Amino acid sequence: MRFSQEEEYLRQKDKKLKKIIDTNGHIVFKPNKKNQFDTLVGIVISQFISTKAANSIFKNIRENFNSEYLNARHFSNKSINEIKKLGLSTNKAKTIKELSELFLLENISDLSKKLKIATSGPRRKAQLLGINSGFNIVPIRGNIQTRIDKMTTEN
Repeated sequence: MRFSQEEEYLRQKDKKLKKIIDTNGHIVFKPNKKNQFDTLVGIVISQFISTKAANSIFKNIRENFNSEYLNARHFSNKSINEIKKLGLSTNKAKTIKELSELFLLENISDLSKKLKIATSGPRRKAQLLGINSGFNIVPIRGNIQTRIDKMTTEN
């Protein structure tokens, strides 16, 4: 089977994805129009922590709002400190608050033109493109300060 350039990239960069792609064939990227905010919050929560810890925090936040899926309105009246108390770091709380404000102000298709998302993870890139194929995703490596410096100087 002949794979696309994107599929070949994923196959080369990630052994788990290679096995999945080889077993299942071509990847069909269809933007997920349902629960986009919930998915983005899940991605934010899961950065730099174990899957088990991320799932636990995500579950607790959903239970806090008594909701199966999170939406931007859940965070609209919350301060960053209140969001942080849900088990998140300050940076994650700020990110979720900013996402909430953006979702409440604009259409997600408009956001895809304005956001620049930096990641070096092929799985994270695939997750994000699954939400919106128009996201501007840029590759980035290095420690947190190096990443921040690179994003601010290239903008």
